[in-house]
Amino acid sequence: MHHSSDLYRFVRFANILLLSCGLALMLDQSMAAAFDRFEQVPHWRSDDRAIMVVDKTGDRAWNEATTFAVNAWNGSTSGTGLRLTWSRGTGPCAAGGARIEICQDPYQALGDDMHNDREGLTDLRLGSDRSQAHIGGTTISVCSNCRLEPPRRRVIASHEVGHALGLEHTSSLASVMFPTGGSNRPTAQDASTLRQLYGHIDRADHCGFFNLRAGPLCF
Repeated sequence: MHHSSDLYRFVRFANILLLSCGLALMLDQSMAAAFDRFEQVPHWRSDDRAIMVVDKTGDRAWNEATTFAVNAWNGSTSGTGLRLTWSRGTGPCAAGGARIEICQDPYQALGDDMHNDREGLTDLRLGSDRSQAHIGGTTISVCSNCRLEPPRRRVIASHEVGHALGLEHTSSLASVMFPTGGSNRPTAQDASTLRQLYGHIDRADHCGFFNLRAGPLCF
């Protein structure tokens, strides 16, 4: 009889724990849904918006194109807190910190089923926070053997830097974020989208309703 009583208390405790966890997860999802939808789109955190764009291509033509892209985006960042600076670098690209590193890769190494133009590709890595889509580091690969003319390089560089800032493709033919690049610089609409994406105040990272972590789970 004593053992049955212990088992009953254990089962009751387990049920209460499961119910509490389920309610906490539902509340956490409801809270997340209540926040601005742009907080869930990849973007740089408020403390990381002075971003260094490091061109490691070792190619004068790409240097010119990436410098152009940095200047073009700096002209459209009013109200976002973003400020890009450009520098040359050497070595392989690595994602980490408030940096966008740009390297060359051959046509054959670029693209996939979703990115079949194979002229440029952005690899955007999210940071370690769980409740906001903050970018933790970004690399851009541009084509080394596509024989691209300078105007096309500027389009590609500006398009990929836009992705590195968190912007997605748009259906507007005039936009620099058109899938194949419609312009070599952001339009007024691109700038407006960027302001919307960065127009909120970052909240403290919060893991679940009780701000408790258990491995990959939040409670």
